[in-house]
Amino acid sequence: MRILVFGTTYCKDEHDFCLAQQWVTLHRALNLDCDLLLVDSASPFSVAKLGTSVVQFGDNIGHLARNGRDGWGRAFCAGLQWAIDRDYDFVVHVEGDSLLRLPVVPICEHMSRHDLWAFVCGVNGTKFREFAWVETGVMFFTVSYVRDSNFVERYDWPDGESKRYPHTPEAVVYHMLVQDGVLNVAPIRTMRDDRKVLAVDNVMNYDWISHATPEVYDAFVARSMPVAA
Repeated sequence: MRILVFGTTYCKDEHDFCLAQQWVTLHRALNLDCDLLLVDSASPFSVAKLGTSVVQFGDNIGHLARNGRDGWGRAFCAGLQWAIDRDYDFVVHVEGDSLLRLPVVPICEHMSRHDLWAFVCGVNGTKFREFAWVETGVMFFTVSYVRDSNFVERYDWPDGESKRYPHTPEAVVYHMLVQDGVLNVAPIRTMRDDRKVLAVDNVMNYDWISHATPEVYDAFVARSMPVAA
């Protein structure tokens, strides 16, 4: 079973670069048999120094939530295409500014046993409760599904205007999966910490975190690293 784990990155400062380093460190420790890829939108900090494969765009086209174009979608689709072109069996997206403490191999094996083509999570932790969204920060797909469904072409990242709130990428992906009949909700405890509820003493209540403070990320990594035998 060949698995690609990839993350989308834009490291605008040292904090973002440190988080990308933690992303690499944690995945290297938890996912020894997987390949890692970072898809970077012209960060001022060189993610190539992190020692993973890198897709490097020559520009940064911005983010829909900040009046830019669909830079996230461009990077996300590039990661999916990388997996298609190299004949991986599974592709796992974990955003480069987020951390997942679960090994991905058992999750992909579960998908294989139960013939699941996509495994996603609901959105938790946003300022307002959102419906008909998936958490785009952590998603699992079989590469055959991504390829055969023309997922990249259908997502159509250049059409950013159609993906403005409330028709966000989270909503677009949700409706694509529903349309294809492959929406399966993974029992992964997520927290997109927009309301700042995460703290050092409660962070391990979650399996995936994003938008957290540096001290919370530090605690999450330290406690998630495998214990040497």
